Amino acid sequence: MSTRFHTLFSIAVNHGYYSNNCKDIQYVLSDDAKKIMRNGKLLHRIIDGQLHVLYEADSGGTPLRDVSGGRIQIGLQLANPLFSQFTQFSIPKNAWLIYKNQNSVTALDGPLETLTCSTVLRHTLVEATRPVTVGLNNDAGQLVAQSTVAALNGKEDVDFLMESHPPGVYQVLENYPLASYSEKYAYYPELMRSGVWGVCDIQIDAGFYTTPAQFEIAFLPVENTLKYYVVAKNYSDADYSNLAVTDAGFSEQGRAQIVFDRIEPASFSGDEIAPSLIKNNSDKLVLFKSQTAVARLEQVHKKIQLNLNGDVLIPNLPAPGASKAQADFIIHVAKP
Repeated sequence: MSTRFHTLFSIAVNHGYYSNNCKDIQYVLSDDAKKIMRNGKLLHRIIDGQLHVLYEADSGGTPLRDVSGGRIQIGLQLANPLFSQFTQFSIPKNAWLIYKNQNSVTALDGPLETLTCSTVLRHTLVEATRPVTVGLNNDAGQLVAQSTVAALNGKEDVDFLMESHPPGVYQVLENYPLASYSEKYAYYPELMRSGVWGVCDIQIDAGFYTTPAQFEIAFLPVENTLKYYVVAKNYSDADYSNLAVTDAGFSEQGRAQIVFDRIEPASFSGDEIAPSLIKNNSDKLVLFKSQTAVARLEQVHKKIQLNLNGDVLIPNLPAPGASKAQADFIIHVAKP
């Protein structure tokens, strides 16, 4: 009997910054994930930044082992330390983003921001009011542990031992006489040791064996207002007035045209660099500022040009790269 492998599901990262696929996310399999993959005769491959989970099947396409109903937990790591410089991506300390396919088995829900916990979940109480009943619910909303703090004894934290509970997302509920509060925690102890920032917690559906699920994690690039401060030395008033910044590359790159406003120093706002920090008294200064915020691109915007009387002085003005936090540029031009 011959066997072959077919795709069970895949995970891809969609990011508008990249010209092709994003390869800045690494995938980390938990020990539980490796176990279910062994039991289910599954293997995984990373191809062009995408994770593919494959199942072994006989010559007729029937899986040798069916593990539908099981869960595969995959940690997400950053391979590029500059990722947050060009990505709308920020996670508070001691928090993770959790991606699950609960609402639709074939699509990831929006990221759930949770606190993290280890084998002891220590939850800080919101109020000093007593008594308070604190419950721990699993992902299915079932109460799995409960504690009551009856008196004002200075106790601000409630601990839950997690070792007997399976990995997943848990909710702590505080119930006071007149109020209630909740907080979600991610309990993935193995992945916590791997330095991940999030987890894909995939429930395997029987339908994946006939129609592979194609999961997607989406990120948006950072958007900046482009600012070109042009310092002109020995320029006449007429030439200074005819300086312009134009976008001659939008059609070639298949993107929206960037239009720039001309702003004189007297009209600089508090967000602009002070003229005294840029130019000498004899120099002329003008700011060319994009009318809208511009998304960062891996292939930087080409042919943003500085012109004088229709002639191109600088064919490609600088653009913010991955390591640059701002999009402010000082350009010096001079005449003899």
